[in-house]
Amino acid sequence: MQTLLDPIGKAFPLLVLFIVVIYFVRIYFKGNSSLKNNLSNDFSNKKSKKNISIVTPIRLQAYERICLFLERISPNNLLLRVTPNDTISVSNLQNMLLRDIREEFNHNLSQQIYISDQAWDKTVLAMQNVIVNINMASIELDPNGNSLELSKQIFSQALKNEIIETQEAIAFLKDEVRQLLY
Repeated sequence: MQTLLDPIGKAFPLLVLFIVVIYFVRIYFKGNSSLKNNLSNDFSNKKSKKNISIVTPIRLQAYERICLFLERISPNNLLLRVTPNDTISVSNLQNMLLRDIREEFNHNLSQQIYISDQAWDKTVLAMQNVIVNINMASIELDPNGNSLELSKQIFSQALKNEIIETQEAIAFLKDEVRQLLY
């Protein structure tokens, strides 16, 4: 019996040593795994902070450009830029105003990537409302009439509206920028 227990007695310390080594190896790799995760998280946080520092100025510029677009298509500013005179007909002024709005919009179309969907929707809605107001004002007039009459009609419609759609959209954009910055 002694000869049978002799190999087990000699193997027992090796078995205990083997279990202890496995235990410490598992702890080591588990610790390294959490260390790797921590390093990975630190790296991704640094990467995220770097991305934010790059993207934020671009987003702010997009908000600025959309505000400028909305200001440029507001009835008062639009009519000042596209100056009506006695030689231009109502239909020609209407076409000029609509073309100017479309060109401004197409120029700023890519900015929708950097602003919220709600901000973009408000921008598009404001633009569509300005177009509708121009078209409604021109319906009441003779297409070959004096363009100054169309200007007066557009101004009077703008005065009837308590809140001009473009100004409402600009206020929304400003609120979003404030949230972005603070």
